Amino acid sequence: KAGLDVRNFNKGVNKIQAPIPKLKADFMSCAGGIGTGLGVEQLISNVKDTAVNLDTAKNTLRNVSNVTKTLKTSVRDLSNEYGQDLVTLISNFAKFTAAAKGTSLGLEDQKLVYESLVRASATYHLSADKTNDVMNAVVQMMSKGKIVAEELRRQLGNNLPGAFNIMAAAVGVSTSELNKLMANGELLAEKYLPKFAME
Repeated sequence: KAGLDVRNFNKGVNKIQAPIPKLKADFMSCAGGIGTGLGVEQLISNVKDTAVNLDTAKNTLRNVSNVTKTLKTSVRDLSNEYGQDLVTLISNFAKFTAAAKGTSLGLEDQKLVYESLVRASATYHLSADKTNDVMNAVVQMMSKGKIVAEELRRQLGNNLPGAFNIMAAAVGVSTSELNKLMANGELLAEKYLPKFAME
């Protein structure tokens, strides 16, 4: 949890540090202008620019803080609702959202997939290690962009009972047809993971 919070905070710090050289330049320009007889209009313009940049930096920090709070609250709620280990959930959520960035999965679909995996893990009383394996399998599917037998059968299927049959039902095919689709690389993760989550 601490590691995830630190990474989020560092992202925010980097966003805020980016405009700092410009802020310094604006401020020095204002200060230097006073000593060199800079025109009042130019001085006012420089002060306005500095104020705008400071306001942008402040808003960025506020947004990062809100995202971090929302993340903590959402994952903590899941932990309480399904009796899952909070540290494990936060670690898995970080990996999950990172993998989802490379896909066209919308936020609602991301939430649907993640919460369904947490719910299934709780239903089957999976250990933290098995829950990690389930999440890692889905993260790999999203990273590859395709659902393949390695992740579905061996990683997901070995830890989440019935996963292969659930995926076949979600796609609307038999298990043998599912094998063919995977072999041909036709099972796109961003299309079928939300359907798997619903199933």
